[in-house]
Amino acid sequence: MEAIGDKIWALDASNARIIDLTVNYNFRSSDIIKVTYIGTRIKALDGSTLASFNNRIVKNTIYFVYDVPGKIEAEGYFFQESIQLEVTSDNGGGQNIGYLDIGDYLDYSIEVAESGTYQVDYRTAALSEMGQIQLLLVEGDSTTLLHTVTFPVTGGWQTWTTTSAEAVLKKGRHQLRILITQPLFNINWFEFSFLTSSADESVIKEVKLYPNPGNGIFYFQGILEIQGNLLIRVYNLQGQPIYTKELKNSLEITEVLDLGNVVDGLYMVTVIGKNGKVFSKPILKVSK
Repeated sequence: MEAIGDKIWALDASNARIIDLTVNYNFRSSDIIKVTYIGTRIKALDGSTLASFNNRIVKNTIYFVYDVPGKIEAEGYFFQESIQLEVTSDNGGGQNIGYLDIGDYLDYSIEVAESGTYQVDYRTAALSEMGQIQLLLVEGDSTTLLHTVTFPVTGGWQTWTTTSAEAVLKKGRHQLRILITQPLFNINWFEFSFLTSSADESVIKEVKLYPNPGNGIFYFQGILEIQGNLLIRVYNLQGQPIYTKELKNSLEITEVLDLGNVVDGLYMVTVIGKNGKVFSKPILKVSK
């Protein structure tokens, strides 16, 4: 690999024999990393200089980063809590995760190519009980819920089916977490397919969403800072869209969300712009 970006080096605060080198680049697990040093600026306490070296190999310990859109093998996590693996008989072979309990989780590193809405397909099997997970984005000590998905009974631990949901992702590198909220089931893989990016990035101001709670008819009003295309969606708690409307070249939003034909419960109103989610708020439907 050639020299990359702006390089910053400094002596390690805890050990003056260690030099920390920082570059403005996101390394991947497949990168070959080499370091070259030529010069006389680095000196020891006795005045001697560090000998020059060329293309010295640096051990790459970076965990694998999955491209989105694309498929993620369930066993390809970089961290997990209380997960076990077993050989799968599903198409393609390999391993699946299993022996799950509530609170178990798996973390993956992803690189999202384009902001927008993605379909997420989960390959699961369950002998006799329905399963459920939450898909989360992890940012430091906080998490953001992307969706909740319930998996059906398939009649066998190696009898596989595919269940789909949708998630809004922003371009860039992220830490993704699958949190087990209801066992017992197995997962072989999950796959992201790009659906839509909408058109222009916008920010909504002066938002009104009422009545909340309501009996099925909700009014959504807002003004956009930048005129553009948006997608309004209402999701149930399983991450499935139950209402969708596309707005073309709009500056104002004045919409009636008719949820009169869905069961009472909590739903999420989401507005999606070019670079991902720009507004999201829960609403509660309670029939009179």
